Amino acid sequence: MKDAVWTEIVKEKIRKQAEYLERCHLREADMLWQYVDEIKFADESNREGHAAKVYFNALFGKDFARTNEDSINAALN
Repeated sequence: MKDAVWTEIVKEKIRKQAEYLERCHLREADMLWQYVDEIKFADESNREGHAAKVYFNALFGKDFARTNEDSINAALN
């Protein structure tokens, strides 16, 4: 049951990221929609991790990392 719920949470999270990128007119939204279709049970293929990288790079640039000590990460945290 827990894995089924987790799968749906991940799908919805990526859907929301894709919707936001679409509103920003960013082409990476297409990749996130594809990830939603590719999610396996319990996110065995780690689509959530891949989607996060695409999402944050689309918004903040290729040099962005969630581990950076900067104002963007401070605001996200």
